[in-house]
Amino acid sequence: MIDPNATSPRAATLKWGAIALLMLALAIAGLLSWKQYPLSCAYSNSACAAKVMRGHAVIKLPFWEAALAKPLEQRIGIAPPELVEYLNFDNVANGYPDRPRAAKPDAGFLRDVQSAFADIPIEVKRALSSQFAGIYFVDNLGGTGYTGYVVDAASNPAAVYMVLSVSALEKQTANAWATWKENTPFLPNADFRLEAEIETPAHNNRQNSIQYILLHEFGHALAVGNRFHQLWSRDAKAPLSVDKYPFAQLAWSVDRANNKFITVFDASFPQRNKVAYYFGAKLAADQMVA
Repeated sequence: MIDPNATSPRAATLKWGAIALLMLALAIAGLLSWKQYPLSCAYSNSACAAKVMRGHAVIKLPFWEAALAKPLEQRIGIAPPELVEYLNFDNVANGYPDRPRAAKPDAGFLRDVQSAFADIPIEVKRALSSQFAGIYFVDNLGGTGYTGYVVDAASNPAAVYMVLSVSALEKQTANAWATWKENTPFLPNADFRLEAEIETPAHNNRQNSIQYILLHEFGHALAVGNRFHQLWSRDAKAPLSVDKYPFAQLAWSVDRANNKFITVFDASFPQRNKVAYYFGAKLAADQMVA
């Protein structure tokens, strides 16, 4: 999934011991829920999951028409079963161990989401209003946020929806969340700690961590239907291209021999292709500064 972050990190504190315990807890949760959601594909069959996703009801506009008819601020709620199923297929297709399930947040969490959404700039809301199908809650997503797009009868992108992981956010302040996330590409090492700060101490709360993630995911949402970059859900064999996307060309090109994106900065940033958030840390901790 793509990451056009709306603000820039500065510094925060989350000790490696807490990070390790959190990551262990998430991993255990993923294993415990491995078979909690029945799917028509085996959990080891990523090709089957990818095929089912391409025809799933969740990616089709009729499924979301009722949500799109509501006032924008009312498009927030528990993930419906069809969406939970689709997210499980997505994780299987990508080889992620987590098995999402619907979540009912407590009143405080829901209030934080509503307040964070209320403070989103009106220009962003206006741009989203006709195509934003809402924010939906799950546990055990594997990340903190997810944005998917929906197509019309002609297979053109027509709407987007957002998913938030309650279990990943319910106990996190803005700076604790940012610090945890920014540490995930690095292998744990007691001699190194990366701290990220996206809020001042007076504003370091859960509501602002949620708002940061909403702005990030809205970046994905606003890209749908616009010529910023190629859409992220596609047939793996389909050729990649930046030819029609001037904005993408500022940072990206295509390795046509291997049909993968590479950045124009790869020569000066050789570690870039080893940066993996949330799953499978590949970088040694002593590479944090570099």
